[in-house]
Amino acid sequence: MAERDRVIATWPNTWSFEGVAYYVYPEDTIEPSTVAVTRFWSPKKRHHFYTADPVERDTVLRLWPSPIWDYEGEVFRVPTAG
Repeated sequence: MAERDRVIATWPNTWSFEGVAYYVYPEDTIEPSTVAVTRFWSPKKRHHFYTADPVERDTVLRLWPSPIWDYEGEVFRVPTAG
C-alpha cells in the first residue's frame, strides 16, 4: 500500500488507481505450488517489468543490465497453475 500511495501522490497525472487486479502470495510464503515473481525497473522506459520465468529473468539480466533494467529481486509469489 505504501508503494501504491507514493505512486499516486508522485504522479497523479500519469497513474491512476483502478482497484485490485489480482492477489498474490508474499515473497516468504510457504504455500506449495507457487513460484517467485521478480521485478525490474527501467528508468529509461519509466515502468516495471515482471516475470515468473527464471530463464527470462536471467536473459534480461544478461542482455539488458542496469540502467536499461534495474533488477529489484523477488517481490511476490504466484500459483504455478491457474
